[in-house]
Amino acid sequence: MAKIPVNLAAAMKKAGRIRSEMEKITAEGSAGGELVRVKANAGQQILECKIDPQVFAEKDAEFLEDLIVAAANQALRQANQAGSEHMSRLVRETKLMEEIFSSDSDEELDEDSDEDSDDESDDEQHDKPNDKAKL
Repeated sequence: MAKIPVNLAAAMKKAGRIRSEMEKITAEGSAGGELVRVKANAGQQILECKIDPQVFAEKDAEFLEDLIVAAANQALRQANQAGSEHMSRLVRETKLMEEIFSSDSDEELDEDSDEDSDDESDDEQHDKPNDKAKL
């Protein structure tokens, strides 16, 4: 089976499409009973942070900081998980396509090989004496 040369431009274009797809996959994390909600994407970007005004009334900056970190980490973990699942599907689909195309190529090669071997066996039969003729 012949190796297909990698087209760098096509590979870069595909990588850009995958990056774009990953940025569309989003997840939300929350902390403090949803006092803080953070939205992130599978591209590992924080997209938004919503804070319930009740948190400001308590004037506890350390508490708010902890809630933001917890919510952001949860959102990033969930987005990462969703992105990993998406990439796994893409890899499975790509491998399936490679198997389909490589099996078609192998069958074509096998058919050509069978024809060649049939021709050779015909030639061999003509060169060998016929055992049945001796009977």
